[in-house]
Amino acid sequence: MDPLVIATILGPLLGAAVGIALDRAFARSPKLLMYFGHVSAHRIPADAGGPDIIVNTHSIWVANTRQSPAHNVKVVHTRLTGINVQVYPVIEHRYEEIAGGGTAIVFPNLPGKSQLQLQYVGVGVITENIMVGCYSDEAVAKVIKVVPMRATPKFVRTIMVALLVIGAAALGYIVVRLALMLWHWIAAQNFL
Repeated sequence: MDPLVIATILGPLLGAAVGIALDRAFARSPKLLMYFGHVSAHRIPADAGGPDIIVNTHSIWVANTRQSPAHNVKVVHTRLTGINVQVYPVIEHRYEEIAGGGTAIVFPNLPGKSQLQLQYVGVGVITENIMVGCYSDEAVAKVIKVVPMRATPKFVRTIMVALLVIGAAALGYIVVRLALMLWHWIAAQNFL
């Protein structure tokens, strides 16, 4: 049988098998993302000519984008005194004081493919400057910037994936052809 035919048939199958194996290997560990939902300040006029009250709010989202759960997810803050924190959806959590100063909100288990929102409200406190970071036993959260945008229609995504697959197959075919041409050239030069 012609080696070109065998390589043309087995190349994409081998590439797909390696891709699936790598995807499953990387999907075993959780991947944490953290981003700000909103940051705002509200000025409330004071009664009887006193100073206005400033109420600062912000929210963050913590997401586990992989299938496996993340254990002991810690959202670390420089301080939480004078700040009200709400967690949605309601999930088991506790507060831990950190030896060097600060407070961590600890979530013992964040399931895979889930996210939670932490909402902060503080009177006269700049709430968005209290965040230090987020990590779990398995991973450190990557802080991302979120930009609202319109979702791409499904048919456009389907066309893009089809073009990507066709391009990958064409590139694989070219690589195999070049490798075979090199092989035949080396064989013709009597190097082997």
